[in-house]
Amino acid sequence: MTADALWAKIAANPDAPDGGDATYLVYADAVGGEVGERIVLMQQHPDGPVLAAYLEKQRATLYGPRLAKLATIHWDWHLGFLRSVTYMPKGGDDHAVVAEILALPAAALLRELVVFARNGATAHYADLARPPTLAAIDVVTCTLDLATALADPDHVRWLAMASDHAELPPELWRFADLRWLELRAPQLVAIPPTIARLSRLFRLDLECCVALDTLPDELWAMESMREVSVDSECFGLRDRYNLERLGPLVAGFARARTPGRRRVIEASLLIGETANPRTLATTEYLMAALDSNIGDVRAAALAELQHVLPDPFAASGFPARATFALVGKTNYDKQALKTKLAERGGKLAGKVTTEVTHAIVGETPGGKQFGLAASVVVALETHLRKLLEAAPPTTPATPAGPDLGAIRAQLRSRDEDQTRAAIAALQDGVDPSLYADLVVVVQDTTLKKSRDGAKKLLTLYAPPAVSEAMREHLKVSVLVPGMGEANRFARLSRFAEAAGTVDGLDLARLLVARASVGTQYVFARGDRADARAAIAALLARHASPTELHLQAHELAQVPAAIADFPQLETIHLDGNRFVEFPRELLDLPRLRKVDLARNRVHDVPHELAATGLASLSLAANALTTFPMGVLAVTSLRELDLSSTQTYMPDETRITGLPDGIRALQRLERLRYHFNILRELPDGLFTLPALVELDFMMCELPDQVPLAQLARLPKLARLDVRFSTWRERQAELAAALPNVTIVA
Repeated sequence: MTADALWAKIAANPDAPDGGDATYLVYADAVGGEVGERIVLMQQHPDGPVLAAYLEKQRATLYGPRLAKLATIHWDWHLGFLRSVTYMPKGGDDHAVVAEILALPAAALLRELVVFARNGATAHYADLARPPTLAAIDVVTCTLDLATALADPDHVRWLAMASDHAELPPELWRFADLRWLELRAPQLVAIPPTIARLSRLFRLDLECCVALDTLPDELWAMESMREVSVDSECFGLRDRYNLERLGPLVAGFARARTPGRRRVIEASLLIGETANPRTLATTEYLMAALDSNIGDVRAAALAELQHVLPDPFAASGFPARATFALVGKTNYDKQALKTKLAERGGKLAGKVTTEVTHAIVGETPGGKQFGLAASVVVALETHLRKLLEAAPPTTPATPAGPDLGAIRAQLRSRDEDQTRAAIAALQDGVDPSLYADLVVVVQDTTLKKSRDGAKKLLTLYAPPAVSEAMREHLKVSVLVPGMGEANRFARLSRFAEAAGTVDGLDLARLLVARASVGTQYVFARGDRADARAAIAALLARHASPTELHLQAHELAQVPAAIADFPQLETIHLDGNRFVEFPRELLDLPRLRKVDLARNRVHDVPHELAATGLASLSLAANALTTFPMGVLAVTSLRELDLSSTQTYMPDETRITGLPDGIRALQRLERLRYHFNILRELPDGLFTLPALVELDFMMCELPDQVPLAQLARLPKLARLDVRFSTWRERQAELAAALPNVTIVA
């Protein structure tokens, strides 16, 4: 049959059922074949999900490099053809993207193309040629309030809803066809399990949800869900969830069509909640989680499997005449393992065969853990390691003197070739003084070819506790810049305690020298010289040695070594544990910007007047009254005294604004979120430089002082989102024509 004849056959029956003698077309030049783009796959018993998974892996080939990289496009396949495509533009030339989608050979039988467009310009795509199966391009626009949406709930697919309440309105569950929900709800305390009623919802955006700190299991179980995003204001959720990993996990669920129960289990494994896995997960589910593309999920699944799978070697020791097969990626060097097993009368098989008696499952087994014969004993790599501990191989002496120093220098070089040369030189043994260096190499994701070699050396020659501690506590690289020092400190502390022979301070010093991370551990465990070196490394990360980032370090006081850096102009101390304004900052003569947001500070010293501060943030602290010491800092241009419900109950917000604020004649920006202002002082309206006034989420006076606000000569922006003036936007805009009113 010719290619044209095959095409005619498929076009005549594009909805062929799954089963029987079905014909599939896969469009992929790179795959090869006699008919060019049209590669025909004949299958007696087709499996839709398997074919869809194959197509997903061929993204760049099927869609082209540009479309394949756009995470805002969702592709749905049916029998080898694109059946439905959803596109959510984020700016740029969306017309060109839609044109590219329609031009794909695999879109020849496209039935649905949905574009979520904020501009709602249906005619924007009218000139594009469509396949005959596509009646029209469906442009979905955003409904901006609940009342409008309820007028026609059956046709709402995109809703942006703001709420000032602690609970979501029950009317929300009436939108059976809702696909995208944007929530701006600063006082929302919970998302109820009834969100599962929105069975077609594939995207949930949470913005300004500062009181929300947990998400229901039912959300992860939704098989329609593809994306959950959380903005930077949602501190509670960001503290609880690993959002950088959770997003790819949810997207992976959608691509793999993962069942709901597995979704809940693997999401729970990722965030470290063991109750769900131990309640819901069977051995099979935990084994399935080992195929996750998220390292944290695999590591947690392995840890849970140790509770489920008994150690088969605990009672009987090494099994006589046993043949072992390694299933998946392991830390053992196969040649070394083969030798170890042979010393004990065992064998290592290249793959699972009929002679295999024991299957050792490692991380990322790639599905090979399933389908093992019932007679095969399934064990974990940790079980095998314990089995071989009884008679560890003799560790040969390692090079001493200058050779050892040269190897150490190579390991610290950050150069792939030098690192691999050092690893090759250590194949006969590793000096314990190099353990910390090897751990850092394992953690360095830029050394792609060296990491496995370093891990194998540690497995072979370091005490087993080192490898166990790495798997348990350093499963996500501590060199990842976005991890946060508090998280990194906790991981290093747990690792050092569990590993025993690797000094945590040595490891932290190496991390600071390599990437200026691990500073919190150095501050806590090191001496003044260590702290000074850590601060110097942090300063070196910036173009100018005038800015210091110490945010999220769980610091309760500033390291004393900071006095050695009088050139500092900016210091970030947000997200720490300060209960008092750090007086060490008063002695930095050039300091101009201090960020102390998200601490526990309850006041500021009057000595602050002697500084030349231009910017001060005390947002989300424990302030219950206006810090009067601020009024003496007449050099201030930016002041942030926003409150929040993250660290304190609602009744401890700041009430009022002092008339003495008139002293801040240079003030350009005042941010005062979430506070209570039953009246505005006359002094506020005497600030000649004020450009931005931010009263978001504030309780404001019933009477809007329009005439007084008009007296502010440079006012350009007034933010009253979620405040009691929110409904007065038109009134404010009419009275202040030159001011942008954000409501």
